Amino acid sequence: MFVMRGVVCPICGARGSLQLKGVKSTNGKLLFYYYIAHYKQKNGKPHSVSWHYIGKQLPESISKQITPA
Repeated sequence: MFVMRGVVCPICGARGSLQLKGVKSTNGKLLFYYYIAHYKQKNGKPHSVSWHYIGKQLPESISKQITPA
């Protein structure tokens, strides 16, 4: 599983964790899409997560954060 923390979300601008999630299609194939997870804490412990869909390919704003200059 691909995970990269500290990525700025292009949807909301908050930092989150870039993840590659497998989703089953209606014909049973496993398709992979990029999502950014935003973890919310309650009393100092992980409480819930909200997901922002990025797509099959990374936008340039995220690609620049991953590759070193």
